[in-house]
Amino acid sequence: MISPGFVRTSELNGLFHQMLSASSFERTYLILHMGSVMFGWNRQEGWLVVADPDAGERERHRARMNDLIFNQIRPTIDGVG
Repeated sequence: MISPGFVRTSELNGLFHQMLSASSFERTYLILHMGSVMFGWNRQEGWLVVADPDAGERERHRARMNDLIFNQIRPTIDGVG
């Protein structure tokens, strides 16, 4: 399973850019249904994030988890701490 928060365009470029550049493809896409992330590749730009509608919520979740784990902030339920 590939999680959207762990895939970076720099890693995709490092792993696949040379191989795709040597192929007959001009453009290709990688769609991660979990998280609805879409990456696109072309010869000139390499891999780019084309669509990531859940990015904001993923970042908010990451910030909340960091606060809980590292800053020891207690979670609130319905605004009550």
